[in-house]
Amino acid sequence: MARAAVGDDDYGEDPAVNVMCHCQRRGAQLFLGQDAHLHLYEHGGAAQVAGVHSQALPDLPDGTFDLDQLELTIREAHGSRYHPRPELICLENTHSSAGGRALPLTYLRQGLGAPSGAVLAGRREFVSEAWRVRKLLGGGMRQAGVLAAAARLGLQQAEETLRRDHDNARHFAEGIQALDSPLCSINLAAVETNIVMVNVQGAWPSPAELCDRLRAVGEEEVAETGQAVSVLLLPWSARTVRAVWHRNVSARDTELARRKLEFVARKCQEELALGLHPTPPGTGGA
Repeated sequence: MARAAVGDDDYGEDPAVNVMCHCQRRGAQLFLGQDAHLHLYEHGGAAQVAGVHSQALPDLPDGTFDLDQLELTIREAHGSRYHPRPELICLENTHSSAGGRALPLTYLRQGLGAPSGAVLAGRREFVSEAWRVRKLLGGGMRQAGVLAAAARLGLQQAEETLRRDHDNARHFAEGIQALDSPLCSINLAAVETNIVMVNVQGAWPSPAELCDRLRAVGEEEVAETGQAVSVLLLPWSARTVRAVWHRNVSARDTELARRKLEFVARKCQEELALGLHPTPPGTGGA
């Protein structure tokens, strides 16, 4: 980034330097999964900003959706006097809500270190249109090459970086399975990339409480393990927490996180045995 060639992209000086680029008519329609990040977590931006209608299709467990249903839905809308015009299909890959599942190549980025989180690529005409739309929304990028340089480096090192992240995530998931705790479990078949969804079982702890304990560091932990480790996981749903790996999480960090989860699970089980919290079904505690 420090050596990146930069300039003012507003004047076309920067050499390195979404929906609106694909759907250029208001009232157009895009198709996406009902659990897609674009559908759930971006304030309906496609409708608010671009005037594009989103048609959400049911997601399958692996993050894809039924292609026959997609084709039928497009056929119903195409040429209709009553339906929005179908112009775009959005596929999330990897699929966050599905636990980082990777879409198979026959069906049709995460953690690369690009600081803005995304890269828009395409033909020269498409990128020119993207530049125009960005200006329409009030955007102007000064010295954008700093960001583009990081994105380019991320792509160049992607294979090595992703393989390391995926291996670390797999190691963590296998550690949870080997732990065989009544408090948490894992579906190893669903661990394909750098995201691990941990199933939280029983009445206590909740996903939020488990994450609080993984983040906190106490004297008892230091005395027993000789380590002071804080692990940041996300309470994803009513019975799930999410763990995500990136280029700055090493194999050593992963092993420390696994040990911290083992420590927390053991302490929670001890408290349950003492009757301090609601007992998970089937554990035989007080």
